[in-house]
Amino acid sequence: MDDLGLPSDAELERALFRYLAARRPVEPASVYGPLADQFALTVTQRTVPLEDNSTPEWSNRVQAAQASLRQKGLLLETLTVWGLSEYGMKVAQSRTV
Repeated sequence: MDDLGLPSDAELERALFRYLAARRPVEPASVYGPLADQFALTVTQRTVPLEDNSTPEWSNRVQAAQASLRQKGLLLETLTVWGLSEYGMKVAQSRTV
């Protein structure tokens, strides 16, 4: 956890991967709340903005986790829906993430 009590990048990537592995591709907006619930984040933790703009730090961190998983080939190459790629599905089936 960081100063705000948000999960580490690695924890967030694992949680996002597991969340997407259990579903069909989803709209990004439908991911933030359930992931925050998994980590029992407060309203403040979910909404505190980044220092340089009004984007919530939580949203930014989830987007960074999605980008990292996509760069590793685990997610689809689209930003309009988030879901596992064929490779990501194989990884999900072969081990517990």
